[in-house]
Amino acid sequence: MKKKYIVLMILMMISLSKFTIAQTADEVISKYMKASGMDKFGTISTMKQTGTVSIHQGDLNFIRYTKRPNIIRTEIDAMGQQIVQLFDGTNSYSNNPFEGKTDLQLGTDEQSANAKLQADFEPVLVNYIDKGSKVELVGKEKVDSIDTYKLKITTKAGNENFYYLNTKTYLPYRLTYKNMQNGSENNNDVRYLSYKNFNGTMIADKVVVMQDNNPMGKELTLKVTNVEINPFLEDAMFTAPGK
Repeated sequence: MKKKYIVLMILMMISLSKFTIAQTADEVISKYMKASGMDKFGTISTMKQTGTVSIHQGDLNFIRYTKRPNIIRTEIDAMGQQIVQLFDGTNSYSNNPFEGKTDLQLGTDEQSANAKLQADFEPVLVNYIDKGSKVELVGKEKVDSIDTYKLKITTKAGNENFYYLNTKTYLPYRLTYKNMQNGSENNNDVRYLSYKNFNGTMIADKVVVMQDNNPMGKELTLKVTNVEINPFLEDAMFTAPGK
């Protein structure tokens, strides 16, 4: 009888532990939503970001347009040439004037899959339940000199992302995930080094992206200098000519 009682207590403790972790994960996400202004993100339908991306050749100016639910257009000025990348919700298109391809070309399945990841208008933790994702609080972990909550997000498609939220600000400090790049598995390690408040929403204005197989370089630094919330954006901006 005593052994049965001990087993029952252990099972209750395990069950309670899981429940507590789930509640704590929801609590952390709730604080993130408020701290970042993402609890009001539903009022935002379009966004225009202006800034620079630093590569080994120097700094390039970029403009990124995004629109609900998942369309995106990026324009990069490089040595007097304009590089355009867009995702229309299904397919990606891009040009490469340095290879004589000035018109937008249909991307490969791999390129479209990666573009779709970037084009999701809402950050991964926003409305994650409606998206079919699951979130688990792994625990606390120090990243660089920052104490963070480590969250594991498993998407509906089975992709795993790890978000590290600053324990003081509840803003994301690090994101890690894997994707396919040029036919090989690619590790992505993103650091959100600083934030600015744009119309009530905290948006990272300095981001360092480290990747294994990025043709632009293993480490890129993006600096956002301005963000326009809800500008009018024509759908034609996100469609390749003739489509």
